[in-house]
Amino acid sequence: MSMTLTMRLIRPEGNEVPFFYEIEEDLIAGVHALRQHFITRGLFTFEDKGVDGNTYDRVLTFPSQDHYIAFRRVMGERYPSYTTIRMAYCDDNGHESEFTLSEPIDPKYNDPDEETIQAVRAILYTL
Repeated sequence: MSMTLTMRLIRPEGNEVPFFYEIEEDLIAGVHALRQHFITRGLFTFEDKGVDGNTYDRVLTFPSQDHYIAFRRVMGERYPSYTTIRMAYCDDNGHESEFTLSEPIDPKYNDPDEETIQAVRAILYTL
C-alpha cells in the first residue's frame, strides 16, 4: 500500500522570497540528479505544486512504508546537508514548513523483525 509525505512551505503575506523547492537545484549541486536516481530506482514519485501564492507543496509518494523508511535512512545518513540547507533557507527567509504523512508509521519499524530489516535493506541496496 502506498503512502505519501507532503512537505508544505508557507510564505508569510508580503514575503516575496522564492520557496526553497523552487530554487533548490541552484543551491545544492546534484539535487535534480539525485531525485531522478531515486525515481528511476522506484523509491518514490513526486509532484510539486503551488497551492496558492503563499503555499507550496512537494508530495512524495512511496510504494510502501518500507520505501519511506529507506528514504529516511538514506537522506539521514548519506545526504544530511539537504535537510540542514532547507531548514536554514526557510529560517533565514521567514518561511514556515509542515510535514505530514498519509498514515502513521507502523510500530514494527521501532523494533523491526528480520523480515522487515531485510525488506528495507533490499531497497537500500538498489540505491
